[in-house]
Amino acid sequence: MKILITGATGMLGTEITSLAHHRHHEVTALPRSEFDLSDPVCSGRIVAGEFGDLDIVINCAAYTAVDKAEEEPDLAYAANGLGVGYLARACAMSGVKLLHFSTDYVFDGDATTPYTEDDPVCPIGVYGNSKLQGEEAVHDSGAQAWILRTSWVIGPHGKNFLRTMANRRDDDLGIVNDQTGTPTYAPFLAEKALDLIERNPPPDLFHAAGPEVMTWFELARQIQERMPNAQGLRRPITTAEYPTAARRPVYSALDSGKLSACLGPMPPLSRALDHYFARSG
Repeated sequence: MKILITGATGMLGTEITSLAHHRHHEVTALPRSEFDLSDPVCSGRIVAGEFGDLDIVINCAAYTAVDKAEEEPDLAYAANGLGVGYLARACAMSGVKLLHFSTDYVFDGDATTPYTEDDPVCPIGVYGNSKLQGEEAVHDSGAQAWILRTSWVIGPHGKNFLRTMANRRDDDLGIVNDQTGTPTYAPFLAEKALDLIERNPPPDLFHAAGPEVMTWFELARQIQERMPNAQGLRRPITTAEYPTAARRPVYSALDSGKLSACLGPMPPLSRALDHYFARSG
């Protein structure tokens, strides 16, 4: 397939780009400096045929600074909402399929069991609202599109919880223990994304997250167990003890059963951590 990847140097974009090359797809991988999602001119380049006869666009570009979004909502909506709309309409006009990633933050966090694709959405912050706007723009565009909602993405690249914990040696480090989600390993998410476009089921919305439900503290503890030389202690704290500009959903675990029925389950966290520490040496 001939694939255009936006946001290609981000945590997920890096993994998808590498894997797509490995699977012998013809890949055009563009960082934000070469394809600014919020600029409609960039999406217009797809309609103009600048990237050739594409089969699919994989959109890994997004405004992901959850707390900063509260201070600069216009930028968040420009990328995650309007920008996704520009891209989706360009794909629809060009007959190019689209794979777009969304987030667990479209939910309010009041659930007590993992969210399914049929559960009502109700974001509680700018970031979640901007991502929901993007989902709606994809639906309204008429593009042949898959949307993958994911949760708590961690991996070998970029700024994320796994890398932070693996490199911290602080004593008595407090980790939030009253927010619950489904940690998702970026290389495994990349595999599922490419499996999906290669399998080519009908356009749909899927949840694509790791299989285990846990808190940030429980995740930190599992990471630390893989670090025999780590000296820092991890202790559970509450969200109130670690205030942030943006509210987080208290419970945002995703049920990925629908995607698992199509492509098989995501590998467990233990395999993700094995993979990460083997790569990092």
